[in-house]
Amino acid sequence: MAEETGERAQFVVEDHGLGVYLYLETGQKAVRAGLEVGRQIRLHCSSAGKAILSGYTRSRVDEILDQWGLPEQTEHTITDREAYHEELERVRERGVAFNQEEHIYGLNAVGVPVTGADGAVLGALCVSAPSHRMKGELFRETVPDLLLGSANALELKLAYSNQEQTDSVVVE
Repeated sequence: MAEETGERAQFVVEDHGLGVYLYLETGQKAVRAGLEVGRQIRLHCSSAGKAILSGYTRSRVDEILDQWGLPEQTEHTITDREAYHEELERVRERGVAFNQEEHIYGLNAVGVPVTGADGAVLGALCVSAPSHRMKGELFRETVPDLLLGSANALELKLAYSNQEQTDSVVVE
């Protein structure tokens, strides 16, 4: 994703109600935003977090919001619980989460959930870039399509990796 877009690509998981960067790669145009592997973030204001939470039940989302709240990171952050649940519903419908300067001023991001064979959310793939570059068709269509394709490929790999290992076992 980083190579294809030239921007920053990340894989984020949820841990105790926070997001944790497990992997990141920077493309040629990518900017550093102080985010590195192992760093924790609040889920409510990131595209990866919204993608992850969109796969959770309302009660689980509410548990996380009760624990960590909906603090304003920027003036664009959703801080109203009902509005946040409505946003998660839109993410479920689209399969894609958008972050327009909700976490960091001047940074937009797109995220998609990655699920296991059982349908449970494992984490989220996302791409972030300066808002002056990540806009329009790139933001709303191109990057989301790339992410959805990558997530689908990753999900298939995860679903069938154990089967391939089992199928290739030679019994003597």
